[in-house]
Amino acid sequence: MNTNRSLMTGLHDQTEVIMLATSTFIIADATSAAELYCQCFAEEPWFEVFDPEVVAREFIEMLEWDDSILLVCRNGGRVVGMTVGYAMWRRQDIRDAIGVSSIDESDYYFAELFVHPDFRGEDMASLLWAARTKIARQEGFSRATGRTSEKQSIIIEMYLRRGFKIVAKQNVTSSKVLGGKKEEVSDPRVILMGSLAT
Repeated sequence: MNTNRSLMTGLHDQTEVIMLATSTFIIADATSAAELYCQCFAEEPWFEVFDPEVVAREFIEMLEWDDSILLVCRNGGRVVGMTVGYAMWRRQDIRDAIGVSSIDESDYYFAELFVHPDFRGEDMASLLWAARTKIARQEGFSRATGRTSEKQSIIIEMYLRRGFKIVAKQNVTSSKVLGGKKEEVSDPRVILMGSLAT
């Protein structure tokens, strides 16, 4: 992924989806996206706690990967939505959970998709999903896997509507703030897999 270009516009007069590249993903983008990520995943059912500086560094690192797709929705210059994907071979934990020792080079991992609360219900998640899927297909990927909380019915339904199937469950440990106290807790996830064919 070497270019920064507007892929789609719509939703609101000033909203666009932009594919990021190392040369154009400035610190302000990383910081804004990381802050939004932390805000979104602090909500129910996640209640997760992340360090925005660490998340920003991870986003910048992902841009160095040849197989990564990072897309943001900007409105009025601020990041209001983002999605991330990369080759499935990077996720040994997911491969172990679904019982696959080797991954076909055409397998992709849909890592993240999050939208600012003020822009939910505006089809922004669908816009990001469509753009990420289109690019993954263009890059030669034919199947994708994603993981989400088993309590996240909206995300699960998004996958199921697109023909994905639940193929495994995985128990992870997450840092969450529950009752005002940070705790390491069991956090059951579902893993879904589906075709990227048109």
